[in-house]
Amino acid sequence: MGSTMSTVDPRRIALARGSLRDAMGSLRNLEQLLSSMRVGPRAVSSVLPAVHASCATITRSAREILDALPARESSKLLADFITPRVQELDRALTSAVPKPMYAKNRLRLESVVRRTAADLEAARGLVELLAEAAWGASLRVDLSELIREATKKEERVAHARRLEVTVVLPEAPNQVLVNPSVVFRALGFAAALLAGRRPGARLQLLVAPGEDAPSVTLDTKPREGTPAALAVPALIEPTLAVLTAALDMVDGRFEWDDEAAVARLSWSS
Repeated sequence: MGSTMSTVDPRRIALARGSLRDAMGSLRNLEQLLSSMRVGPRAVSSVLPAVHASCATITRSAREILDALPARESSKLLADFITPRVQELDRALTSAVPKPMYAKNRLRLESVVRRTAADLEAARGLVELLAEAAWGASLRVDLSELIREATKKEERVAHARRLEVTVVLPEAPNQVLVNPSVVFRALGFAAALLAGRRPGARLQLLVAPGEDAPSVTLDTKPREGTPAALAVPALIEPTLAVLTAALDMVDGRFEWDDEAAVARLSWSS
């Protein structure tokens, strides 16, 4: 990992992020085709070469972004997570391309694609979290309004499950200097940690005002509040380290109590 923030070319990073997003879109499209009984073997076979080529794009684009980030340790964790999954996907597609996509071959490929796509989509979300923390713009906004936006019941986020949550907000405005994209993504991954520790429990999201450090706490302690929903990505191994690094990069703080299953995000006001 070699770049420093002063040598980063914003255009190259933007292109890498776009290429990674498009390559993952190609993979997710294959996942849908494989799972649809209305799509025949020839239609599936016709897209395999392009998806196979996207494996190199995922590796190259992710590496370009991660190499440019100042968060070395969490970037390495993500790179080490992404590489073997792309390699597994590449082997499966190499084997599948020359074969007819009849039931046996199709089911075997679908199993690998479904599993690796979910992991890689979560990893891309963490890459985006770090990228937004490093290069995104911060705005002074009302934290409660951001939480309302993030937990709108009608909102849909591709490839993320929606979990029911109870939201408790303070009456007074709660101004904070943040990057909204960082807040949205960090909330989702914090909820993924909590849901993994307390599966099936209803999540509680509490916004606490503070003169020095407004915060958001996520736990499962029942409270009176507003029913809402939150998009929650898959939980993968680097999640906790990346969340901690991303909040640190924006002068925030992420705290996780594994035993109590309590997550807390805070920012300087």
